[in-house]
Amino acid sequence: MVGLVISMLCLIALLTLFKAIVTTSVDSQQNAQQDTQLFNGLTLAQMLAQNAGFGFSSGTNVLIPSSTLALDNNISVESQKAVLWRYYTTINTPNTLTCQGIASVLNNNQTKLILLKANSCAQTSNLDNLTWTVDRVLAILPSASTISFNLTTQTCTPYGIGTAASHSKLTITANTFSFPVCLSNITS
Repeated sequence: MVGLVISMLCLIALLTLFKAIVTTSVDSQQNAQQDTQLFNGLTLAQMLAQNAGFGFSSGTNVLIPSSTLALDNNISVESQKAVLWRYYTTINTPNTLTCQGIASVLNNNQTKLILLKANSCAQTSNLDNLTWTVDRVLAILPSASTISFNLTTQTCTPYGIGTAASHSKLTITANTFSFPVCLSNITS
């Protein structure tokens, strides 16, 4: 009888241990998926942002809106939660002007990093006055996640090589991670 009680206690302990391991494993997998999605989205955002100002000799071709930005489908972006830019895909060719941006929005209890596009991109328009739409979602994160953007002028080295010069520098902060982007097409 004592042996049966001891074996039952061991079995209960093993089942409790198994449950704890499975719970930890599932939580770790979900966190890893969220981190992967965040880093993939931010890597793509860094690559796209490096186009900012290409083909322009001057002007405001990158902007962090200081007021709320209205998008399609009744989505709004809070101030400092987006960065907008314009560039030419081919220098001095008007029909190749492209306006893009990235934004962090809280939608359906999720924080989403989204890629924006402007329907009618113009060289002389203020970027925050254009009509912006969601192009695609780059990452979906829990609602507690925070993504913000900061634009400064700093000495930086584009792509980590060459001579350092004064350029606009975009810093994307996601939770506790910072992703600096030297905008080499915009000189100060």
